[in-house]
Amino acid sequence: MDAHTMSIVDRKLRHLQDRVAYLRSRQDVTLDAFLADQTVQLAVERAFQEAVEAGLDIGRRLLLDAGVALPDRNREMFRMLAALGVVAPEAVPRLADMASFRGVFQISGTIG
Repeated sequence: MDAHTMSIVDRKLRHLQDRVAYLRSRQDVTLDAFLADQTVQLAVERAFQEAVEAGLDIGRRLLLDAGVALPDRNREMFRMLAALGVVAPEAVPRLADMASFRGVFQISGTIG
């Protein structure tokens, strides 16, 4: 991996870690409190969306760096990364589910 790609992946990893840390900090919010506070809802949704996007961006960079064509669907990316030994095979179903949320965010952003 060249220095430029490494720099991008490193930046994306730091962003991902920041968003995951924020989401962990909100785990103590009860469901009732969450549902009653639109600001918390929006902040958590945005942090989750950014974490998913960062993970997908990192995956794309790693596949391109390995000379692999990008998949048509985000869900497939993690199976391809597992085949390259980058992602643990047992993590693929969970990561694929996470990747599916990207489409949900895109759809919900167009309603209204």
